[in-house]
Amino acid sequence: TFSKIFALAGLRVGYGISAPAVTEQVNIFNSIDNTNIAGAVSALASLNDKPFIDYSRHSTDVSREIVVAALKELNLPYAPSQANFIFHKVTGDVKTYQQRMKENHIMVGREFPPVTGWSRLTLGTPEEMQQFVAVLKQFRQKGWV
Repeated sequence: TFSKIFALAGLRVGYGISAPAVTEQVNIFNSIDNTNIAGAVSALASLNDKPFIDYSRHSTDVSREIVVAALKELNLPYAPSQANFIFHKVTGDVKTYQQRMKENHIMVGREFPPVTGWSRLTLGTPEEMQQFVAVLKQFRQKGWV
């Protein structure tokens, strides 16, 4: 999709690359007449914006490194990721963790049952992730994580 690297989440645009046999099966369920014009134009323009693609990839990589380093330092288990999010273990109640993060102006993701006790953290800018790490370390000092 164009949600992540191109920051077009609200436009609901994506594309697929596959073997012809797979494409035929997907097309059974695919509607070709419901793509909105703003989404289509934005997606086409985004594909040609190599500097932004490079910037977005680099920013996500730096953000991931910041978070992973902190999770390792705090000895918090996490699922390695190449995506723009990281699942990490939360000690204690996830809803309490979410609320405490929210009180610190940080929105973190929910659990994904049946995997419980883990939070999905979407990677933001490196500056945002540094703020997340600072708050996470404060939580550790308070015994919350």
